Amino acid sequence: MACNLCGKACTKGGLEIKGACICRECESAIVSLQVSDPGYPLWIERVKRLWEFILPVQTLLPEKPIK
Repeated sequence: MACNLCGKACTKGGLEIKGACICRECESAIVSLQVSDPGYPLWIERVKRLWEFILPVQTLLPEKPIK
């Protein structure tokens, strides 16, 4: 399985969340990340895309009952 953040292979020690994988290297990078780091915006976008993959799309229900 490939890491959903960097594309490298996920090996033992990585995270698996609802079918998505985060390799150990990405996990370490995220944990040690500071807002002042130059790569911070890139990691925010990567994690955002990961959450979009993991979380189901919420559909708004119509105001009238479905018949």
